[in-house]
Formats: sequence, C-alpha cells, structure tokens
Amino acid sequence: MRTEADFVVVGGGIVGLAVAWHAARSGKSVVLMERSTRSIGASIRNFGMVWPIGRVAGEDLDRAMRARGHWLTLSVDAGVDLRRCGSLHLAHHEDEAAVLAEFVAAPENAGRQVRMLDKPQTLEAAPIVRADGLLCALWSETECAVRPAQATGAIAAHLADDLAVDVRFGSAAASICGTAVTTADGSTVQAERVVVCSGSDFVSLYPGRFGSLPITACQLQMMRLGCAEPMAGAPGPHLAGGLTLLHYPAFAKCPSLARVRDRYLQSEPRFADAGIHVMAAYEGQRELIVGDSHRYERDCDQYRAEWIDELILDYLATMISVRARIVERWVGVYAKRTDGMGQWIHEFVDDRVELLNGFGGMGMTLALAAAEEVVNGRRGAAAVSSGA
Repeated sequence: MRTEADFVVVGGGIVGLAVAWHAARSGKSVVLMERSTRSIGASIRNFGMVWPIGRVAGEDLDRAMRARGHWLTLSVDAGVDLRRCGSLHLAHHEDEAAVLAEFVAAPENAGRQVRMLDKPQTLEAAPIVRADGLLCALWSETECAVRPAQATGAIAAHLADDLAVDVRFGSAAASICGTAVTTADGSTVQAERVVVCSGSDFVSLYPGRFGSLPITACQLQMMRLGCAEPMAGAPGPHLAGGLTLLHYPAFAKCPSLARVRDRYLQSEPRFADAGIHVMAAYEGQRELIVGDSHRYERDCDQYRAEWIDELILDYLATMISVRARIVERWVGVYAKRTDGMGQWIHEFVDDRVELLNGFGGMGMTLALAAAEEVVNGRRGAAAVSSGA
C-alpha cells in the first residue's frame, strides 16, 4: 500500500470515484479511502439516471453533457452497464402539455435533442404508459441509464486494476493533519492534495467547517417494482410525469409552470409537503425503480413513511399501466447545497485540502464533469470559501 500519493480521495461514492478516475487518468498517483466495504450510500440508492434534460441550457447543460460523455467512456473502459435510453416527460393535463411545448420552443433550448411526441408516438416509445388521458410527451435523446451498484463497483475495479489506484474499501479516514491522512487502523498516507467527498457525513471530518456551509441532508423514499411477465417494450426510456416539471431547473422559465404548480397545490398539497415528484427507470424487462420524495434536514432518520410511498404509487398509476408488486423499499440520504449559488460545494480547507459535496440528486449527472474541473484546479462558481 502507498504511504505517499499525489491525491488522497476520501469517499468511495460516485463523487470520490470520479475524482480518483480523473486524477489517475492525468497521471497522478491516487489513494482512495472508503469506510464501507463497497459503495452503499446515495450513489447506489437512486434511479441510475444520467439526466441532462433537467439542467439549464448553458454551462449547466454543457457540464451534464460532458459527464455523459465520461459515462460513455466508462462503459467501454470500465464495463459500466449503460443504456442510451432517452427520456419521456408525460403530459396528462393541458397545463403540462403547455409547459412541454414552451420548453421545446424556447430559443435557449434550440441545441437540445428534444421533440414533442403525440399520443400514438408516445405509446409506441413506451407501451407501458397509461393511455387514458394522455395528451403528449416530450422526448429527449440524451438521457442514459446505469445500474448504480454495478456502475460504482465497475469503476472501483477499473481504478484498481487498470489505473493503479490504491483503492481501500473498509478503510475509514479518521483524521487529516496538513495533508497527512490517517485511517482508523493507524496507517497514514502523505498526499499533495486531499479531496474529501463524504456525502451526508458532515461530522467525521471537518464538522466545524461543514457546520458553517450552506449544506443539508435530504432523505428520499424509493421502491423497486417487479412484474411477473416482461413489460411491453422493456427496457425503455426513463419516464417522468407533470410533478417532475416542478422539480428540475430546466423548466423553471416556462410560463405555464405556475399553472401546473397551482393545480397540484390545490388537488393534493401533500405532494409539496413531502417533496414528491414521480419518475420510473427500467431495470431489465421485469423491474422498475420508482420514486421519490425529498425531506431536508441535517440529521435525517431512517424511518419510512407509508403514506409517502402510497402517494408515489397512486401518482405512478396515473402515468403507467403495469401489474407489479413491490419487491424492495429503501431510504436514501444525500447532501445538497442550499443557498442556490451553485450546483455543489467545492470548499477549500486550505490550499491542498478540499471538500467536494452537496450535489443533491444530480451526482450521477454532474459528478464526472465537476470532478474533472476540481482535478484540473478550477475553483469556479461552485466554490464557497473566502479563498476561492
């Protein structure tokens, strides 16, 4: 095992893996430390969606597309199981259809690979979509699907086997003194740079610094549905409904969005109370990953609320028509930047120790590009420290 390295990366989720990957590809020696024996946090408790459609046109979308390109590279070099599946935003109400049309017509979206589909075209693209009340859909070409646990495992193996990264799962970083990182078993690695990618753990390292940052934890509820028979057209595109239009910033400027928000607030205010928007991602021909909810709190418990799952499933039934049963339920917790001044937090503890965190639900979409910027020394708009 290395006792010295150009980079020590603390955290083996997608953010830490991305930093280690870019550093190793640039010729740097890297040690990656992860306290668990594999990635078990937010990086595997998600839809596996690479989701450029949700990002605002400009630098934000460009970054998501760069990350998408890196995912395509990892599908070849690391064996990440990736599908170029695209996505459908379904409209079952006139105000939702109006938002989708406004989005496509907006000049800033002219470069996106999007188009409107009528009802027959939508049902052809995704036969499980509920036909009753369906008006149209927005098709986007750019979204991809990965299987989170497989993807993180494949990247970690690629780092160790092909890029000479010293990958240490089951090794908790207990302290950092200067750029010397000491693990719980007493071993120390001296680094030129240390990047801490600790997710929703705000207390193990630099708790005082995290306490002063605009960051919180978000608890979400998700489920896996299983079907006895293969679903028609499966695996197909990622699916999202009208509630999702309220969640992602790409749609924020659409004039009709206020009507969508007002209607949902009047018809079912608990959607907003629980931060629910509903999406579905195929896993093979017989399973769907569905969710989710959002509760923001620094110290999230692990309790699941049944009424939230019921709301998600009830709304899902307005989007798709499948005979399925719940085969898994889980709670995930991720870290999110809260001040609206950036898409993540890149904080400098000092010139050579950095915190990279707060991606919210966009780690799979943005981390591979953000990590590249960090490794290349770009501080950019994501930085929040006075030295940035």
